[in-house]
Amino acid sequence: MEKSPVFKTMFTADFKEKNALEIELPDKDLHHFLVFLRCTLDGYDDHISDLNVHFIIPIAHEYQVKQTLDKADLFLSNHYENQNLGGNACIDIVNGIIEAEKYDLTQTLNTLIDFASRKKFAYISQASDFNAISKKVLHKISMARWQNDIDGNTGKRCITSKASYEVRN
Repeated sequence: MEKSPVFKTMFTADFKEKNALEIELPDKDLHHFLVFLRCTLDGYDDHISDLNVHFIIPIAHEYQVKQTLDKADLFLSNHYENQNLGGNACIDIVNGIIEAEKYDLTQTLNTLIDFASRKKFAYISQASDFNAISKKVLHKISMARWQNDIDGNTGKRCITSKASYEVRN
């Protein structure tokens, strides 16, 4: 119970769940919820994986289980980094950004902002749901592109010498 303030309130305050032998979880898939519990509770050795991360995140977020949400964030961030930029299609980056924004997955969001900053705008903006990305995150993507001096055509860092920036008389 200490892992979730929501569970703690449900089972210690004057809610019907406090003394119930059975608790209804409307709109929850039983299998998904059990996997979430096995990845959250002490005494189980289940891990967050490619197969369960995307259904564990919304449950962990809803029940405010920060430890599980942080593990999922780290897992996803590493997952995207291991695929590397070339292995992440624009649609995957956009969907990942939307999920990371919705559930406050900071590490994942930062990784995907970096990847998005290296994609051509003409391609990434064509991904379905691109318009669902917040203006704040779009600004961060633009700033990352600018600060890292990313070439708009290649998605790679520009190679320039200091001399090219000097004003010539």
